[in-house]
Parts: sequence; structure tokens; C-alpha cells
Amino acid sequence: MRIALGIKIFLFILALNLLAGSAAEGEWASADGRISVVPPSSFLKGDALAPLVIVWLSSDQKIKLAVAEADNPKRYKLKKESMEKGLIREMNGTLLESIEEEKQGVSIFKMTCSGELSGQKVFCCQVIIGIDDKVYKVMAISFKQDPRQIPEVVKFMDSLKILKAK
Repeated sequence: MRIALGIKIFLFILALNLLAGSAAEGEWASADGRISVVPPSSFLKGDALAPLVIVWLSSDQKIKLAVAEADNPKRYKLKKESMEKGLIREMNGTLLESIEEEKQGVSIFKMTCSGELSGQKVFCCQVIIGIDDKVYKVMAISFKQDPRQIPEVVKFMDSLKILKAK
């Protein structure tokens, strides 16, 4: 339920984050130094509202990349099925792909869903990981085109590094 609400909040906030700022360059790391990603150099940094910590936008604003953080003080175990159901419900869509992997002893959940947002076809790719008392979500939202078919997005999603697993 919390994850579903988080996805809904993320999609709403991401839709609001349309004003672009300066160009993003190099690797970005979370404030706690636990994860990092490398945004495409052609994307512009946008304003992020919590729970998002950073947003990047394509020049045409049809692709939005973001990282969100949420506290998990009780260190609840992330459940793939619950996250899938939440994503499907919030996107009012169809789950296209869902993979669970392990890296450095940390479960990584990769999901892609298609749906509709304000009458437009939208795709959402996300990678969710829980490390200690935090949950991190690396996301890509694309209007009309599956982000798994966009090389810059694939490279961004694959750039996720766990810097401190524990």
C-alpha cells in the first residue's frame, strides 16, 4: 500500500517537474553515499520535490529520469509481488517486465509498466533497492515510447551502482 502511494506521488510530482535547469554532468551519488547513477549528458537537471531527490529531463521533456528515496526505519523486506501490484494499479496499466536480481547481497527489483496518465500513453521503468533503513527508486518515465528501447535510458538504468551495501 505504501509503495503504491509512493508511485502515485512520484508520478504526480514528476509530471509537475517540467521546468529544466542546468545540464547534468558526470556521476550523481545519493547524499548518504549508498548509490550512484550516471545521467545522460544531454539531459537537463530539473527541480525535484520530495520524495524525489533529483530529476533529469530530455530536451523535449518526453523522458524524465529520477531518483527517489524513502525511509524504511523498520527495514521491511521489499516484496516483488506487492511492488508489481502497486505499479500496475497506479499506472492503470500492464506490467511488461519484472525481474529480481541480487547484487552485493542486496535484492534489486526491475520493473516496467505501460499505462495512461492524463490521457497519454506512458511507460515507467524502475529499479528499486532497499539498503539498511532506506529504499531507493531509480525511475524513467517516457511518453509514447517504451524506455527499454531508448539507449540513453537503458544506459542510465544500468548505471546504478551500490556504493555501500551495509
